[in-house]
Amino acid sequence: MRENNTKLERFFGSVYVNIVVALVVIVKFFQHGLTNCFVMNKDWQACELTLNYSYGFVKRAFLGTIVKFFAVDMGVGYEKTIITLMNLEELLFTIIFIGFVFFVINKFKDARINIIVILLFSTNILGLYYNEWGEPDLVLMALTIISCLLIVKDKFVWAVPVISALCVLIHEGYVMMYFGLVAALLLVRCIQRKDIRHLLLLGFTVVLAGALSVYLYAFSKDVINVTPLELSAAAQAIFGEEPWGVYLISYVIWNVNGWLWTDGVPNEFFFARITSLLTAVVFCIPIIAGKIRFWSLVIKSEPDKLRKFGYVICSLVFLCTTPLFVVHTDWGRWFYCVLFSELLLVVFLYMMDDELIKKALTKVLKISIVNVIIIVALFFIFSRPNKEFIDDLCGIPYFLITGEFPFY
Repeated sequence: MRENNTKLERFFGSVYVNIVVALVVIVKFFQHGLTNCFVMNKDWQACELTLNYSYGFVKRAFLGTIVKFFAVDMGVGYEKTIITLMNLEELLFTIIFIGFVFFVINKFKDARINIIVILLFSTNILGLYYNEWGEPDLVLMALTIISCLLIVKDKFVWAVPVISALCVLIHEGYVMMYFGLVAALLLVRCIQRKDIRHLLLLGFTVVLAGALSVYLYAFSKDVINVTPLELSAAAQAIFGEEPWGVYLISYVIWNVNGWLWTDGVPNEFFFARITSLLTAVVFCIPIIAGKIRFWSLVIKSEPDKLRKFGYVICSLVFLCTTPLFVVHTDWGRWFYCVLFSELLLVVFLYMMDDELIKKALTKVLKISIVNVIIIVALFFIFSRPNKEFIDDLCGIPYFLITGEFPFY
């Protein structure tokens, strides 16, 4: 058995693993990526791209403002502009994400880093976002990778707060989604360099992204200069019919949602979401156990108190997403936020030539036949577009108790 495991480690540490990753990418792209190519879907994503700053400085209006410029000012038309933007989002994500993956595999040739990459692909992160065509998360993930690479290479780091602010303008929830990864890496780099420049950069980035997010969440609804009916009519005029996603956009702008409390008492929405969150935790026990062991080894092995503090913060990045699990309903989407951030945080720290990270990774992530079988099983279990799959999976206990699935 040990000899077989050694052979596996040699394989996964070689460039031949590129063949495995390439096959997964090809399967996922042709399975999902071409599904809606150059097709106009009149869903909530298309409706969201009709929001722009002519309505006021409101949330999620940055991309819509670009759409308006080309559609109206340049005379291209909304349908062509929206279709083009959605496909460009997909192209940007594919080039940056997959290009980054192959760069890491070829540069480091470490079996454990390669396993992390294959795990990320096997859980169908591509299938999810390819099917959610035009999802702003595509842009957020691509820009996050760019920010992290700038931090790791310590080049053009001044662009990180600019990119982070741009991400918040695209989606006000960015701070709770992927920003924790950027902030954690900035903190580690600040501790490593121990200079005022990195400290100021860290503080400015966190304050800028946080302040923008708070404003867009709490106050943008107060400056919008149209009513929900006017917003619906504007979208209807663009699409030629009333798209079903218009009411969702009204929810986004005016913060209308399934509230968690009624007359000071937790209601069914609260219990549905708490139940779903606990269920997600149960499903993720193997990942959680590995995470706890990994960061425990890293933190205990670090003698420097300041660096130890940095690692503690890194180990808590997942907490950024917790409010989304409780307050909002896209559990599958938040699952991928955590997965993306947790796995890539380790990869980026490894790229910063952190020896403690490398040693802990060797001890925690064993290259064995059993682990490879688990990854292959994950690939088949999650072989379909699985945002809804995870949502439904998390809702099973609540369904067994109440006879209905949690409110989405």
